[in-house]
Amino acid sequence: MPGWQLVDNIRKSRVGLFWQSNNMDLIDILPEFQAFLREQRIVHEKSIPYFALWVSKFLNFVNKNPDGNIASQILAFMGKVKADQRVKDWQVRNPNRL
Repeated sequence: MPGWQLVDNIRKSRVGLFWQSNNMDLIDILPEFQAFLREQRIVHEKSIPYFALWVSKFLNFVNKNPDGNIASQILAFMGKVKADQRVKDWQVRNPNRL
């Protein structure tokens, strides 16, 4: 499945997640996306479930705030993440170091 089609399928799934993931099994979050990351070797294996978690949080945000282009949605999401006291500073910086 091409990457764009996978992202489109994930977007349509309207994944709903809470900010805290204490009771969630990370393996079950966006399994097709995790398989894509694994096959393409985009991130380290141990980081794959966490990338899927953050992507699912972004998709949930976009589904609740559908207005605007993708760049403005990313900026708005990052602003929300940075303002959340439960999110550590390293969690915001880390994705930039792929």
